[in-house]
Amino acid sequence: MPINRTTIVRGPCMVSWNSLQFWSKGDVKLNVPLKVFEVMTSAYGKVGEALADRVATVNLEPAGEITAAFKAALWPYASFAIGASIFGATDLPLIIYALDGTSYTFAAAALTKMPDIIQSARKTAVGPLEFTCIGKDNTAWSTANSFLQVAALALPSIAFTPANVLYGAVSAVWGASPFDAFVCKDGFTTSFNMEIEPFDLDSDGTIDFWLKKLDVTTRAQPVTNVTVPAATVAITAAAALARLPLAGAAGGLRGSLLTNASDLVMTQTGGTAPIVLTTKKAVLKEVRLDYGSGVPRIGEMVWEGTRDFTGAVANPIFAIA
Repeated sequence: MPINRTTIVRGPCMVSWNSLQFWSKGDVKLNVPLKVFEVMTSAYGKVGEALADRVATVNLEPAGEITAAFKAALWPYASFAIGASIFGATDLPLIIYALDGTSYTFAAAALTKMPDIIQSARKTAVGPLEFTCIGKDNTAWSTANSFLQVAALALPSIAFTPANVLYGAVSAVWGASPFDAFVCKDGFTTSFNMEIEPFDLDSDGTIDFWLKKLDVTTRAQPVTNVTVPAATVAITAAAALARLPLAGAAGGLRGSLLTNASDLVMTQTGGTAPIVLTTKKAVLKEVRLDYGSGVPRIGEMVWEGTRDFTGAVANPIFAIA
């Protein structure tokens, strides 16, 4: 069968959500799976299927623009209460503008995977993220465009600003010497590990998600015997291991890891809105030592943030400035 190659639909897009525009580093993936249940009989087995739910996801890795607005929108859950609604009281539509002139508008979308923050002079700052899309709040399925509207809509005239793409050198502080001023071989990567729980109704399918758990983990490989402003870093293997509660007064089976906890503050340069990221009450969870002719002695170290409390109120587990 003859095929006209110019009629094949392809090409990139721009994603708009929460008054922000996301240009991607690579492909944008939209997935719209149907959740169904089977109609079964003893005599004939499966005789049909019926629709039970529809939830879409949009996955992308942003180009790495960082402004004050991006900081607030991409990492909003530092102080979020466990059990709180991810979608909130007001629907935030998500629009995919394909460069072929077609738009895909989802009535309600929320950020359900916060991107890693990559603080490095050789990598852009924002890792992959995920949006989840559900139906419009308090609206029947039978209402037109209450979940998705596809239309002919040209890409709006919105400029991409390369100067806002963040990458740059970073230094850190974590408690007392020798970690009171240090740098790392490949920068710092901080991950935000969210667990969310859907809330679905027999009559309406999924109408919300709520936050179930949030962990914050920072990974980096410190470099020793280098000079940073006002100090020469001399992190030895012994100094790194000493921060783990392996034995002695700070050790003990089932002892609290908070003995050596301190805020891990990572300050980056570059872009138009550099990131100062704090992993709160960071606890050292892992130290790796490498032995070889071509590798530094200290390998990757892993910190995890810890919530503390003011009375009955949980304080933020991370902070971004």
